[in-house]
Amino acid sequence: MTDSPRGGGWATLKAWEIELGYYVGMHRSHFAVCERLQHLDKATSDFGGPNLHICGALGEIAVANYLNLYWSSGWGDLNAPDVGFCVEVRATNVIDGHLIITPRDVDQKIFVLARVCDVWLPRIQLPGWCRAVDGKKDEFRRAAPGRPAQFYVPQSQLEPIDALMVRITP
Repeated sequence: MTDSPRGGGWATLKAWEIELGYYVGMHRSHFAVCERLQHLDKATSDFGGPNLHICGALGEIAVANYLNLYWSSGWGDLNAPDVGFCVEVRATNVIDGHLIITPRDVDQKIFVLARVCDVWLPRIQLPGWCRAVDGKKDEFRRAAPGRPAQFYVPQSQLEPIDALMVRITP
């Protein structure tokens, strides 16, 4: 069994929120196939295409709950912010996963990392956040063969999630 990580905030999802995350994720996956869309890193995922979308939806729900912000599910609008009209969520099911920022991400946007691991459900860890501009450092740039270069921000370099709560709360 995997030990739970230290640091970061935790969001606990209710059973219906997990079910909703799976439903939205499957819908997104179906939409991506029908529209012939490609994942940001041109991967279908080492874990399977639908799992990427399910992981993302669960991460978005967790961030919305933790920050007490609106979640629209991104239904039909690929350009809408993920949470609260101001926060983007990048989710991973890798324990030591990084927050991935792409070169085309708008510099001033805020990105939150959500770690969605089956062994922890219904709990999801939120290690932290950063603005895109702060994640676009040469030291974080990596490119896998046949894939575009992106910025992989380590969890140790993220601002604590509670600092974001203070920043976005009026």
